[in-house]
Amino acid sequence: MMVPMRQLSLALLVLVAAGCASSSRPASVSAPEIAVQAGSIFFGSSYSAPLTLDVAVRNTANVPLRLRNVRIDASGMSQYTIAPVERIVNQTLAPGETKVVSLFATAYTNRARLNVTEPLSVRALVELDYNGQRFREVVLRPLVSGP
Repeated sequence: MMVPMRQLSLALLVLVAAGCASSSRPASVSAPEIAVQAGSIFFGSSYSAPLTLDVAVRNTANVPLRLRNVRIDASGMSQYTIAPVERIVNQTLAPGETKVVSLFATAYTNRARLNVTEPLSVRALVELDYNGQRFREVVLRPLVSGP
């Protein structure tokens, strides 16, 4: 028996939507504080440059959380951009504790000898877990590169 293409497409769309859905933070857990700091970018005569990004996650809840994953990507950049980077962490954050996760990215530009004047604008996705329930926190912000 052949399944009409329309029904197959609808079923596939429902499965993809269900797979992409992420649970929200449990009501009893307060939002963690998330800060992102970028190192300096120096392209020199190249079209790419290494960049270190430090993501600090502070547990503001009164229960332990498990830090699972950290992902960073850039958005809305005109002078340069960075390739998305992700790191699996799997560390427990006690109440009030802060963990810093370092990610190592590559910045790209289409102009050699670029003197960076644009602040890096990033989106950080931090995946956490409380009692087996995973949830994500998303942070969007422009950063000023370090010295």
